[in-house]
Amino acid sequence: MMKRLSGLFVLLTACGSATPGTETPALSPSGSAIAPSAGEGSSSQVAPLPCTELDFAGCKAACAKGSAHGCTLAAESVDEDRRGEASQKAEIVGLLQKACDGGDPEGCRDLGHAYRDGRRVTKDASKSDALYKKAIGIFEAGCTKKRAQSCDLLGHMTGQGWGITKNEDEEKRLRKQAIELFEGACNAADPASCALAGDAYQVGFWVPKDLARASKLLGVGCDANGGESCFMLGLSSMFGTNEAPKNGALAAKLLRKACDAGSTRGCSALAEQMTSGEGTPKDGPAAVALFEKACNGPGLILDAPACHDAAELRRALGESPTSPKVLELERRSCLLGFANGCEASGAKTK
Repeated sequence: MMKRLSGLFVLLTACGSATPGTETPALSPSGSAIAPSAGEGSSSQVAPLPCTELDFAGCKAACAKGSAHGCTLAAESVDEDRRGEASQKAEIVGLLQKACDGGDPEGCRDLGHAYRDGRRVTKDASKSDALYKKAIGIFEAGCTKKRAQSCDLLGHMTGQGWGITKNEDEEKRLRKQAIELFEGACNAADPASCALAGDAYQVGFWVPKDLARASKLLGVGCDANGGESCFMLGLSSMFGTNEAPKNGALAAKLLRKACDAGSTRGCSALAEQMTSGEGTPKDGPAAVALFEKACNGPGLILDAPACHDAAELRRALGESPTSPKVLELERRSCLLGFANGCEASGAKTK
């Protein structure tokens, strides 16, 4: 388990979450219950999502209440082979159309992908291009108003050449601008911006690598009880990476704070420590509880391994491999997109 987390650390600090159908990620601390807001009326660059990542019913309800981004998230929650019933997938195009009509640029972009690829609609390059251009127009307006996420996603589309001439230099400029906006917003009232900016400087993602700057930003975020900032600082101490000295006890303290602040990744990482006994007393039952806390959280894609790890640890502690609880954990792991969970539970992957 520790080896997998170590590999995941590289992925998490490198790029955040990937947008479905894209080759390079947009800035977002995937695994947290927050995402940058492109909307108006908020002094923060980062605002709560209208629903959680894989909650089709919750996102559809948010959509029905008028959240255009909720419509997009509902569509994205089932837009993979493992997730969602056929009846839910049949609603994807309608949800994306409602999202786009409601002004959510990510809904327009995703619907553009559908018409480009002929996914659940007839391929139509002209419709795809028009949808991309609508998304670009909304992102441009947001970026002009110094909304970091709008600049980042506009850069993303520019780098991919979706509805616009592909221009990697312009992508770099826009995405660097987004990071600088997150950095400028980093304070006790907006710790999530600290996590996004700190993550970028920690690995040199669109900006020059600057470990001192990253540490300062993440420190501000963690001091303000920002779970993702505490999580990244905790991992740095756990592995002794990015010039932070290896300190298991400090890592455990930071990860506990991250977990208590709502970072499910923090819970999983602390459970790893408790499983190995590195930096904190070895405690299998407590580790199971932490893995299950992450697994049973808001339903984030990166929490899928936590469900599988909880099942594995239960088996290691003597529980039957076919106990209802073990199989329930493996099925949830599969639902969240983890192939090992599908294999262990006997669930179909498609």
